[in-house]
Amino acid sequence: GGGGGGGGEEGGIVEESSSSGDEDEGEVLAFAAASSKPSNFGIDAGQSIPFNNSTVAAITSDIVQPSAPSTDTPLVCPAAAAQDSEAHAFYPIANPKYAVQTSAEELALSSPSPYSRYDTLMTADSTEFCPVPGFESVCAVATYELKGASRLGSISVLDTNDLSANVLRPSWEGSGVLDCKWASAPVSMSDGGTDPAPLLAAVHANGTMTMHRLRRLSGGGAGAKLPQFSLAEACASVGMEGGPMFLSLDFDDRHERSRGGPLSVVVSQWDGCVSVWDVTAADRASGGRGGCGRGGSGGGSGGRRNNDGNGGPRRLHLWDAHKLPGGQVAEAWIAAFDCWHPKTVLTGGDDGALYGWDLRAPGRPATGINTSVNKSTDIDTPPLKIFARYYDAGVCSVHFDEFREHRVAVGGYFGAVEILDMRALSSAGSLATAMVTPLNRWETGGGVWRLKWHPSSVGVLASACMRGGVRVFQDPTGAAKSRGADGTGSGSADGATEDQHGLVCRYTGHPGEALAYGVSWQRKRHGGSSGGGGGGRGGGKVVDTIASCSFYDHALHFWKV
Repeated sequence: GGGGGGGGEEGGIVEESSSSGDEDEGEVLAFAAASSKPSNFGIDAGQSIPFNNSTVAAITSDIVQPSAPSTDTPLVCPAAAAQDSEAHAFYPIANPKYAVQTSAEELALSSPSPYSRYDTLMTADSTEFCPVPGFESVCAVATYELKGASRLGSISVLDTNDLSANVLRPSWEGSGVLDCKWASAPVSMSDGGTDPAPLLAAVHANGTMTMHRLRRLSGGGAGAKLPQFSLAEACASVGMEGGPMFLSLDFDDRHERSRGGPLSVVVSQWDGCVSVWDVTAADRASGGRGGCGRGGSGGGSGGRRNNDGNGGPRRLHLWDAHKLPGGQVAEAWIAAFDCWHPKTVLTGGDDGALYGWDLRAPGRPATGINTSVNKSTDIDTPPLKIFARYYDAGVCSVHFDEFREHRVAVGGYFGAVEILDMRALSSAGSLATAMVTPLNRWETGGGVWRLKWHPSSVGVLASACMRGGVRVFQDPTGAAKSRGADGTGSGSADGATEDQHGLVCRYTGHPGEALAYGVSWQRKRHGGSSGGGGGGRGGGKVVDTIASCSFYDHALHFWKV
């Protein structure tokens, strides 16, 4: 996966190709197409070309163009990829530029040791700690595996407070799971008056999104190893089975000031489209028949209703966000709300593009359609595109800092993490964004599949870097103090400082060939020594628990830093 820009991509749930183009059949997973993508503009991978308006017109024609820079400014074409005629050459040949380079500084960092490991049975690609107060110890892990012609998956939940009493047993099984996320606040259920409960959303290889509420189970007998939590269907699934695969999702309620109103989810798709869904509509459409609503309000929001009243979320927007020049499909690997300004969405794709979209200026909606499914004929005109930034490989991860407004972390197959300022991107114009200097940039030794800012300590960022393992960086610029566990800002000033800049921890528990895809911080912190190796920040004061998962060895690890 990740053909954008042609270099160094390690997967998109797929093993990295060898330099010779040979790879095992089993390593080419769900995103392999029946035919390969052609090169764009007839340019070799990574080749620099003159930067002029005619060259980039196909990908920036919908943005107002500022004055063009000098025509001799080099630009790496964001969609150039060397391909051959083999079906699994859909994935570009590895670029030596992105080979894992382990520096002496990295080697000096001792890796933490996992204090608990689980076999996820199928290949693992996503793990998420629950952020809802009272449930911070609950962790979900999702799997996706291609078995013959079927793309299968599961979701398991377990309580990390007592791992010895847990067994990793799937709470849900069905179509392969590409991503899962918890809503940040409990959601009320209209299925019989139950109390508000944590809500987990998942997107699937069959082109659907499911919603699950967390349910506590009664304990077993003495010494019994039984799951302590399970998942129950919260409302009807949405999407279109057999349609484009759903690849990522994000809730709009990560920041406390964005909570209280209608709950929305943004979803990125295999066909380059992006959709936004009103989750609270599920409660209203269901008429109390198993829907879900935030805080029990069922508060209204504008937009279209489900035509079939299926009780699932209602689709508000669907637009074509990412395509290669010439119209070839470019996977939209990631979509994320700006948690400070949830009417802004960022998307990253296989075309090497990072786009910003303003939902306050939505495109023209398709009319007379069923808004619980996605059909190519239902595509809206896009919302206002507020900026475009291009890389020489696919963009796979976007995560906003919930403590420092305008700050966003971006990673992808280009083998690095960038910290960007949204104000600089939005004011630069479509061509000048290439000239925006990141606030920070770190090489990762592998493609970056997921990024997670620390939930309570300012400026601390975890990254799942595929072949590069899991790495923790500290970004001190503008760091103030950490928030308390209750999110009030009363925490100790133990965020990143100027003398703690850059890479501070490299977890090597996931072998490079296994591909680290998932990482998540436990929101509730603990006192005491970090245990299990050095390289951490704890210093005997505060200990953080991290969950991480890797693909080919189907492993879930818990470790402290």
